[in-house]
Amino acid sequence: MVPESDRITFEAGDIICEHGEPSDHVMYVLSGEVAMEHSPGLLVELDGKVTTFKRGSLLGESSAILKRPYVGTLVGFSSGAYARVRADRVRADIAKCAKLPKMIILNQAHKLDQAYGFIMTNYKNASRGQVKEVFEPDHSLGDFFEEGVSK
Repeated sequence: MVPESDRITFEAGDIICEHGEPSDHVMYVLSGEVAMEHSPGLLVELDGKVTTFKRGSLLGESSAILKRPYVGTLVGFSSGAYARVRADRVRADIAKCAKLPKMIILNQAHKLDQAYGFIMTNYKNASRGQVKEVFEPDHSLGDFFEEGVSK
């Protein structure tokens, strides 16, 4: 999958994907930081600090796996780069998995999709714990791509 990825550079403020757009790609952050808007121009914060996705974060995976539109707008918070893999390629690889890993991946995608959707529609009323749960880096599927993409 990695050889088929495109390397895309971005600057602070560049839009990487927009809420409601078809989820045609999964993005893997190679460098820099990416933030998510909860409302146009307003970034998700945790404890008064903008929460960002850093190197190793996988973005758009739940939307792409489930063939749903992106749940939020992602913007460059600092300059950097990401690898972009076509969503149909990711879904094809998942389809090749054995039944249990496939079920685990799909279950995780549903959970992430629901959690992001909740945070995006209820950001002002979401608790610190709910925001932290969604934006903790260990909740992504990024380790799956780490070894090959980082080269």
